[in-house]
Amino acid sequence: MAKKKSRKRKQPRRSRLPLLVAVAVIAAGAVYYWWGDEDPTTETVVPIETTTAPDVTDSTPAPDTSANVSTVAPPITVYSDTLGDVEFDQLLDDWTVVEAPVPPAHSAPIEPDWVVGNRIDVSLPDGLYWGYLQGVFDEDVRGFNFDVTQVHFGIDACREVFGDGEEVCWNNYGITRVAGGDQLYPAYLDDLLYTSVFLYPTDDGSPRDAFVAPARLWEIVQTGEEIADSPIRSWYLLTIIDGKVIAAEGIYTP
Repeated sequence: MAKKKSRKRKQPRRSRLPLLVAVAVIAAGAVYYWWGDEDPTTETVVPIETTTAPDVTDSTPAPDTSANVSTVAPPITVYSDTLGDVEFDQLLDDWTVVEAPVPPAHSAPIEPDWVVGNRIDVSLPDGLYWGYLQGVFDEDVRGFNFDVTQVHFGIDACREVFGDGEEVCWNNYGITRVAGGDQLYPAYLDDLLYTSVFLYPTDDGSPRDAFVAPARLWEIVQTGEEIADSPIRSWYLLTIIDGKVIAAEGIYTP
């Protein structure tokens, strides 16, 4: 059981939010920022799994110093012919195959002074983040722990940061870690509007995801249930608005 958090939060809502609302929010006003001139410290070790919930303070969100602004991901494409007419009370079934997210070349960065111990101790600015699903917590509220780093996705973006040595970017991406250990950030169930997990690619190599309701995903991680064709504890693309993780989409990495 995780330590209780210092701030009070409302109990998780029992009702599931409609898909269209989730898609509209995810595709709307959020922005992410690009930094390309910093000299980061690299780390490629897969983080150790933990189920400790981070205590997040009510501190003021870190200031935005970016110059370039872009929109978040486009609306989600659903591969299903069983949904019928789209209505506000209609929800996807678990394991419905959906379009895999496309990570940005450089996800939003983490500043060294944001990390205290093994936790990110600020409310992260709006943007797209790269996080490894470490575990879950269940105390006053339920949620997920993500180890959040910055990704440089794709061979060109990776070599732009780490160079073009033979042992660099062998898997076509690299990450920047600003602390010596985990950089944990919480995603609360009552904030999450959309979650998906990656499925192993099809025979032609096409990436794909499957929608899984946030509460169901929490249950899978909490019980240690194994899912065929989908390693649940892996990398996710996180959409953060107002310091809250509102979407977590599974990412396939070679």
